[in-house]
Amino acid sequence: AESESQRKLSPEHLRALLEESAIAPGVVSERGYFTATDSAELKELSFSRNQRRVPALAIPVHGVDGKLRFHRARPDNPRGEVKYEQPTRTSVALDVPPRARLALCDPSKRMWVVEGEKKADSLVSRGECAIDVLGVWSWKRDGLPLPDWDEIRLVGREVLIAFDSDAERNAQVRLARSALA
Repeated sequence: AESESQRKLSPEHLRALLEESAIAPGVVSERGYFTATDSAELKELSFSRNQRRVPALAIPVHGVDGKLRFHRARPDNPRGEVKYEQPTRTSVALDVPPRARLALCDPSKRMWVVEGEKKADSLVSRGECAIDVLGVWSWKRDGLPLPDWDEIRLVGREVLIAFDSDAERNAQVRLARSALA
């Protein structure tokens, strides 16, 4: 298997990250995005057989402690409505772009909470502190906020929750946003 430093992005995925998602090249590199072109790569990352659709953009998920938690995948040709794949038996976690990690301890720095890694990386590319949830209800487990929140200085900090624009049309997204607030 290739080491993480040898993994590459396809020109299409690189263009999508840089141009469509407006992520700075350094932030793309720090996150460790890569293009999985062989289903064996996704198998190695614990994706089930039906999740191993290639090519796919592989997205490392980083915890509040800076450690790699797992990878998610966005296949170019997804299964139906499932745009992002996540290995089964991975626990829910907040994702923190590597560049945002130090700012989590500084309550004078406003913090964005967004839905998805690419949105957080785009904000971080502009000097903002941003974390993301991997689904609008993924900020909690068993009805309680994730323990990850205990590692983020929230008291006295301006926190902006900016879920996807469908919040105005989608009652579940609106409800999740209100519950998190």
